[in-house]
Amino acid sequence: MSALVKAKNDLSRESVANIGSAVLPTEAEVRACVGRHANYYLKQWRQLMEGNNIGADSHLASFLLPIFWFPYRKLWKLTAIVYAIIVFALIADHALFVIWLQGPSPQLFFRIALLLVGFICCWNSNDWYYQHVRRMVQEERASGVTGADYLKRLATRGGTSSIKATLLVVMLLVFFATLETTH
Repeated sequence: MSALVKAKNDLSRESVANIGSAVLPTEAEVRACVGRHANYYLKQWRQLMEGNNIGADSHLASFLLPIFWFPYRKLWKLTAIVYAIIVFALIADHALFVIWLQGPSPQLFFRIALLLVGFICCWNSNDWYYQHVRRMVQEERASGVTGADYLKRLATRGGTSSIKATLLVVMLLVFFATLETTH
């Protein structure tokens, strides 16, 4: 059994290494995509950028504030998934406790969902973010733009979006407050 696992790991490493420079971002590309916290991510992604199939470490901010971290980093699909899980949990809490049992909501499903989402995001967010950056680099390389214009395009697509992230969090809090006042 261990020989099978070793062969699979060797194949994975070989596959990643054989992808070539077309999909492994350079330090300059990461800096352009990530922005001012690039040093942190370069440290986290060093092994991945060298073609090794070793994941990055956990990320505390994505555990504590996944509803802000994902939109802040412009990970829109993951933002939609996280928000859908949280909204579903809030609605389930409201439906079960407030409507069906006709009592106050202890926000049980919401708390469980938030904790699970936090743990899953904590352990996977750096890898997910790396894959996002890698896809951006692939797409921009394919565009044929080079030099300073290329890095500027990466910076525009990447970076952060604190205004959009804040607006999304406020919208979620308004939704939460609306549910709480509809007893």
